[in-house]
Amino acid sequence: MVGKVLLVNSNQMKPVVTLLGLDFIGECLRHREYEVDLLDLAFERDFKSAIDEYFQSDSPDVIGVTIRNTDDCYFASQDFIVPKIKRIVDYIRQKTEAPIIFGGAGFSTI
Repeated sequence: MVGKVLLVNSNQMKPVVTLLGLDFIGECLRHREYEVDLLDLAFERDFKSAIDEYFQSDSPDVIGVTIRNTDDCYFASQDFIVPKIKRIVDYIRQKTEAPIIFGGAGFSTI
């Protein structure tokens, strides 16, 4: 193995959307002999518990975080979710010094 990569789905909006981009990236990395883990926070009520559980037994060399949305695209609620994603990333940062790489459609619009 070349190294370990953790891919994180930070999108907790409902309905949940398939992680097509992370699947593509994960397969490309596996093809290059990286070990790839996925931390899918879409179904987690408490993202901190999920992150704690992962880092109790694993230590990635690099972390990729996908940002699919920056808001809920709904005029009535106007839920801006970037602060929620920042809390997730800040919590991950407390667990590791591994480099964090951002991507995804929402990241491209920021």
